[in-house]
Amino acid sequence: MLSLQIEPSSSIDSVVFSPDGKTALSGSHDRSIKWWDLSSGCLIKSLKADSSSVRSVDSVAFSPDGKTALSETSKGIMWWDLSSGCVIKSLNAHSHSIISVAFSPDGKTAFSGAFSDGWNQTVIWWDLSNGDVIKSSKKVSDYMFNVAFSPDGKTALSGGDYVKLWYLSRRGRALKGKIVGAHSREAISVAFSPDGKTALSGGEESTVKWWDLSRRSLIKSLEAHSSGVTSVAFSPDGKTALSGSEDNTVKWWDLSNGSIINSLEAHSKSVKSVAFSPDGKTALSGSMDTTTRLWNLETGEEILQMAAFDNDEWVVMLPEGYYSASPNGDKYINVHFGETVMGIKEHPEIQAEYNDPDLVKVMLST
Repeated sequence: MLSLQIEPSSSIDSVVFSPDGKTALSGSHDRSIKWWDLSSGCLIKSLKADSSSVRSVDSVAFSPDGKTALSETSKGIMWWDLSSGCVIKSLNAHSHSIISVAFSPDGKTAFSGAFSDGWNQTVIWWDLSNGDVIKSSKKVSDYMFNVAFSPDGKTALSGGDYVKLWYLSRRGRALKGKIVGAHSREAISVAFSPDGKTALSGGEESTVKWWDLSRRSLIKSLEAHSSGVTSVAFSPDGKTALSGSEDNTVKWWDLSNGSIINSLEAHSKSVKSVAFSPDGKTALSGSMDTTTRLWNLETGEEILQMAAFDNDEWVVMLPEGYYSASPNGDKYINVHFGETVMGIKEHPEIQAEYNDPDLVKVMLST
């Protein structure tokens, strides 16, 4: 049986939809950010910092207006202008590796958390207008894996040894936080509900926990993954949730009863990041298998997989094997005939049949 497969490239560590849902960003282990057009599947731009301080892009965030983006460096943040692909500002103040960044709802400030800062600064609230630190945590020793802004911009969450709620006020000298709860192992991922009243956290011990923030109490524990939960997200209406896991799956949860609506299974390695589209109908996932995938949530079916390579080459492929690619992207596609694997360029007739950008556009528009 004939099948087409894309060669592996670099692990995808973070994915996010643009505010209008028309484009997406993916951050990868090769230190680059890819900006994708979801109407055509084409790569719009590849952003890569000319800096040894960037080891991988573990976290990427769109600004509320969709014109700029944030990503982390080893000691701070890079703020990107997407149209030019240039860095607007590089903000440095952490003393250890940054693992997560988030934009405030008004796009004027940012929040960042470091993986391990010992007894130094662990979370920082930044003023993007001048690159100054507004406030930072003081003498916080726990690990930080993920941060998120509340919808009203008055608080922020962090996940680490504990799930913490941080109060963002310009009074005082240091950020103040309260523990919301904890997993039996580290909380790797956190997310606010759209109304800001509850939160999700994903734990290394494989559970998703849903928290009441005002009471700082557990509403529900969701258990179905067999390995650590690396990413969580609320749907736009707050009624459902996504979780990505080291067990290679994405789960779509009904929060009213804690049941699984759909299990999305196509990745061959750990899922590192998940995101809902603004209309809640589709989802993105990024994986260590080096692909970014777009999903139809109602059917649980994969719509498209996206992969990018050096020199801005890229390939996007439908589940049936039909694809669109950059001028030399075909060289990263292999044809499988049972046990035989050959490059698609060695089979011009197959290349001509399956290289179909128009079909990709049609499928993305349905």
